[in-house]
Amino acid sequence: MQEQAAALPPRTIPRIPGGNQFEEWIRACKGGPAAGADFAYSARLTEMVLLSNVPLCARRRLKRDRVRCEVTNVPAANAFLSKGYRPGFGV
Repeated sequence: MQEQAAALPPRTIPRIPGGNQFEEWIRACKGGPAAGADFAYSARLTEMVLLSNVPLCARRRLKRDRVRCEVTNVPAANAFLSKGYRPGFGV
């Protein structure tokens, strides 16, 4: 890795001070700088990762309406976008 160090791109993502992500989170809760994995970033990343499973379950290429949050070309795939809960266990 040391031989490749000169060819690597520069680090642009700031590292966690002290290397402890729990302390970084506490500092963010107390009004310090936002954590590296704050919700503004991680929510979009999680949505992208979870949505990538829908075409795998449907076994088809899908088109999605972002505003209405539904699949437009395979209506049956919309079943993979939400979950039904048992009575008394809803969110």
